[in-house]
Amino acid sequence: MAKVQIIQPKKSPFLEKKKVAAYARVSVEGEKNIHSLNAQVSYFSTLISSRRDWDYAGIFSDYGLTGTKTTRPGFQALIKACDEGKVNMVLAKSISRFARNTVDLLETTRHLRSIGVPVYFQKENINTLSIGGELLMTLLASFAQEEARSISDNTKWAIRKKFEKGIFAPHFIMGYRWDVNRHPYIVESEARIIRNVFKWYLDGLSPADIAKKLNKSGYQSYCGTDFNYSTIWKMLRQEKYTGTAILQKTFCPDFLTKKRHTNNGELSKHIVEEAFPAIISTELFNAVQTEISARRAKGYKLSRGITITCFSGKIKCSECGTSYRRQVKWHKGKDGKRQKEYHYWVCSTRLDKGGLKACSAERIPESVLFSMTSFVLKCESFDTSEFNKKIDHITAIKGGILAFHMKEERVIAVRWKKEGKCQK
Repeated sequence: MAKVQIIQPKKSPFLEKKKVAAYARVSVEGEKNIHSLNAQVSYFSTLISSRRDWDYAGIFSDYGLTGTKTTRPGFQALIKACDEGKVNMVLAKSISRFARNTVDLLETTRHLRSIGVPVYFQKENINTLSIGGELLMTLLASFAQEEARSISDNTKWAIRKKFEKGIFAPHFIMGYRWDVNRHPYIVESEARIIRNVFKWYLDGLSPADIAKKLNKSGYQSYCGTDFNYSTIWKMLRQEKYTGTAILQKTFCPDFLTKKRHTNNGELSKHIVEEAFPAIISTELFNAVQTEISARRAKGYKLSRGITITCFSGKIKCSECGTSYRRQVKWHKGKDGKRQKEYHYWVCSTRLDKGGLKACSAERIPESVLFSMTSFVLKCESFDTSEFNKKIDHITAIKGGILAFHMKEERVIAVRWKKEGKCQK
């Protein structure tokens, strides 16, 4: 008869104290909801501390963030703590508090289950490690996702109805503040900056040059930071400075991703006149818009203060993902006077945030861009119309490589040298 030997476990895992954490979330900011979040945190803290077989591993929370995304800081911190073994059980008030996206919910709970961490949803009485728990959780998560869709649709409908009446919520914009009755008024110190920005642009300065001029004078943006190209560009396009507001310039087609798209006619827009006290005249604003169009049309042939060309927004940095911008350098002659002007294209991160320490991407002489583009397009000389027609964008890769992404869905990579020659 066979002999069977039983090896007893050193210590039963069921007798070990579990490191238990909880997750709490409210999606809308406000006094009422902060009390709701505090109540959730207090309840779970008391519950975990009252159990002798549980060790308190913390309360992770997110305030004013939607449950349709997993990029919530508190949520990500919880998952990291589970991965590091600091938490081996998670409590949540309900499935909708944990996540409203069915796919994200299942991926997260399956990942936690694979490392032995169950999630217990109190309202639904579901433990993700239990038999049939995932099936029931999938069904209830689908309901939570549909509820989020319904909330999103109702919110959009309400906002659009307000737009039709010319009603919109107060929002952050340089030059204005809001009084207790939700009426905008002008902040004159900021209004002077705005008027100067529009004037300087018509005088021939580029947005980058204007930002440098303001920063050198010690001025700061609405948020208390230095001005940059993007800040000035948005100001130049802001019609509210004339007193007129255009509502629904962007929209969000997918309630799960929350990604906003420019409204190019997909939805109706609403123009509200006298919505703000005017900082600049409509004539000045229109003159700037005309100048913007003129610079785009004429490109690099304009004066050195104008940095918008056919390459603007088309060159992407492979290191940090931002666009390249045009930079002008003057070389001095023996007499110390400016003699020759050189144009370079430089990563925006490198220009705005500290040079090579911020991004090590190489600057590209504009002459190289002309010659490389002509080489790729098989043209004797650079042709702007051919560039716009055939090239979608260019990726600048470290090591002197330019990858031309053609509109016909192929990529041509070339290596450039300072003298403008290339190797395929």
